[in-house]
Amino acid sequence: MLLKVRLDDVRAILNHALDTVAEHPEILRILTRALNELVEGLVGDALGTLETLLGSLEVGDTVDELLKGRLEDVRDTLQEVLSQAGEQVEEQVEGGATPQVLPEGPTAEEPSSGASREVREEE
Repeated sequence: MLLKVRLDDVRAILNHALDTVAEHPEILRILTRALNELVEGLVGDALGTLETLLGSLEVGDTVDELLKGRLEDVRDTLQEVLSQAGEQVEEQVEGGATPQVLPEGPTAEEPSSGASREVREEE
């Protein structure tokens, strides 16, 4: 299969997408919240698993004090990451998004060797 891509067309599509997001910042808010919930869920699951593990560890058998201390450090770090991530997301959502424009590439009068690319995809 041969896929031919014109980079000017890709740039136009991306600029249109950025314009749409700039006109509707709620799109970013919704995506940010969804990603935040996903990350919180995954880190929360890891934190829960670590809490369970720490609860079942007894120093003396195969576990030494150093290992248990390191696992507790990991737990504390995960809790801190969750807390900081939530605060940062709220600040970004409340602050709004600043639209950015993609830089212009070479014009039609100045053809570039990268103006068109062919990508071969094996099936």
